[in-house]
Amino acid sequence: YNQILGMSATLAGLAISAGLILDAFSDPVMGSLSDRTRSRIGRRHPYMLLSIIPLGLSIWGVYHPPEHWQGLWRFFWFALLVISVRTFITLFAVPRLALGGELSSHYTERTSVMSYNNLFGFIGGAGTAWIALSYFFHATPEHPNGMLNPDAYPAMASAAAIVMVVFMLLCSWFTLDHARAWMARDEARRQAQAGPANDAAAAVGAHARVSAGAFFSDMKGAFTNRNYVVLLIAFFFVSCMLGMRSGMNVYVQNFFWEFKPEQTRMYVLGSLVGYLTAFRFTRWLHERFDKRNVIVAGAAALAIFPAAPIIARLLGWLPDNDWAPLLPLLVGWSILGAGGGAAANISVMSALADVADENELRFGARQEGVIYAPRSFFAKVDDAIGHVIAGIAIDLIAFPVRAIPGQVDADVSWKLGFADAVVSLIPGLIAVCFYSMYRMDRGKHAAMQAELERRRASG
Repeated sequence: YNQILGMSATLAGLAISAGLILDAFSDPVMGSLSDRTRSRIGRRHPYMLLSIIPLGLSIWGVYHPPEHWQGLWRFFWFALLVISVRTFITLFAVPRLALGGELSSHYTERTSVMSYNNLFGFIGGAGTAWIALSYFFHATPEHPNGMLNPDAYPAMASAAAIVMVVFMLLCSWFTLDHARAWMARDEARRQAQAGPANDAAAAVGAHARVSAGAFFSDMKGAFTNRNYVVLLIAFFFVSCMLGMRSGMNVYVQNFFWEFKPEQTRMYVLGSLVGYLTAFRFTRWLHERFDKRNVIVAGAAALAIFPAAPIIARLLGWLPDNDWAPLLPLLVGWSILGAGGGAAANISVMSALADVADENELRFGARQEGVIYAPRSFFAKVDDAIGHVIAGIAIDLIAFPVRAIPGQVDADVSWKLGFADAVVSLIPGLIAVCFYSMYRMDRGKHAAMQAELERRRASG
């Protein structure tokens, strides 16, 4: 929208952030609603199935703005479609994440569940990037850099929307049996219980009717959990960092490092190595260290390693862009950052399931939907607050519209690198500090599980 359609970077960032206020309410509301829903296909699937086709159409629409809509009309189109995308992602992603939290109650087995979630999430995102860079963004005489070819995006978006719809349908279909089995177990457990353990349990009980009061009771129950609040605050700062980097990533790849699409896609392979390493070893790490330690180390790697080569260039420690070993060196740094970030993400998702156990012990109800809703919310903050800051930064440094790689002023390029690496590093390090405040170890979790099993057995 900025480099190809000519929209102000600030306006483009605002359009991406237009649904942020709506998301601030829709994600936790969706979590609470799915916790309390009862249907023949479970708590989560009615919303997942409802979202699939509208989300595919919304993704398609983002890249097909009406040609005669210019100026503010084009901004409104972009903002409306982004809001639509976020809303239907909420309907699918929040229940799906909550579904993952229900699959196991074991301290490290949960890590395996979230490792698969993280791996396949990466394959979806990285696979889209690899296919787009390989088969859609072809160089032409008018556009030597295929990523600046306006004709490439509509076809890419159509293909992505179709693939997205197919895999969301498969995900929903192959988890239906689990949803029905969970509903049967939950109903048996609920009938075995003589009543709620206390007033708080009555307020937070997952079988209570859906209402505004019930929603705020759910929120109160979640936000009185110190471990949950600490993870939430850290999540926010990580998302701000990732959002800023995401907003400036295309600029950095094309104009700071001056890579072609075939070079940029090598980052996908580097990230794949990092994610596969995290997939293979995160559970092994959790068997030897508490999740907090893995989270802190992984978050620090995610903050520092992607920024390190840019800072080195700003300090004059790296040669010019025609230096042959530059791309392998950058891919190596990306492996370290992606691996650390993936390990941290897997660990946080596993820890949130432990927090759900803690809340069940306190309130007598499962709240996976409420607990996991902020994960969906802050994933979209990546495309909100961070993109606003990135858009404003791009305008502040007077980055040219429809720029040509290799012809950007050196001072502007330096400021771009500073904004992407140094400024974005600050919220990442703040997140590391908050992650270090998390207090849930293996022994505490084992004691909680034993008490929960005793209560369930006794009704």
